[in-house]
Amino acid sequence: MKRLLLLPALVSAAMSHAQVDTLMLPFSQLTIRDGLSQGMVTSMEQDRFGFMWFATKDGLNRYDGHHFQVYRHDVDDPTSVIENYITVVHEGPHGDLWVGTASRGLDVFQRSTERFRHIELEFGERGGYVMNIAHDPHGNIWAATTSGLFRIRRVDDGYRFDVERFFDDQSRVAVDTHGRVW
Repeated sequence: MKRLLLLPALVSAAMSHAQVDTLMLPFSQLTIRDGLSQGMVTSMEQDRFGFMWFATKDGLNRYDGHHFQVYRHDVDDPTSVIENYITVVHEGPHGDLWVGTASRGLDVFQRSTERFRHIELEFGERGGYVMNIAHDPHGNIWAATTSGLFRIRRVDDGYRFDVERFFDDQSRVAVDTHGRVW
């Protein structure tokens, strides 16, 4: 008899759990009709100011919740992003936005001037495809590329950097809670 009473309770609990699993989450989709520069988003990042940044094959997109600002390469402007095919975007520990590209390497976006600064990385025959960016507790930026793993250290409070290359052909980089780079 106790088993018969337990069965309806278990069925009821299972059904209520199934109902929770079928609830719809409130998603919204942003497309080129909304101002996104291109439909294939390769990376996303929300910065400390709440902006959403979308890396695409046709530029870097900043979304403020209402409108997009698109940053593209301009051959006449050396302070524009180095190329349009953006592979990854990452906010660094100092609030800088680090932008990886498909063939030209790494840029850093200076918020105060709305300009990009190219970071020279020594690429080998495999090119400069940036696959992943991370930062460690010491403020170093780590970029995994087809030509190796690069550490970018800020030399001073300005935008001078020291670049060091490790290993060949790194597809990912991560920093754990103890500051270890993987």
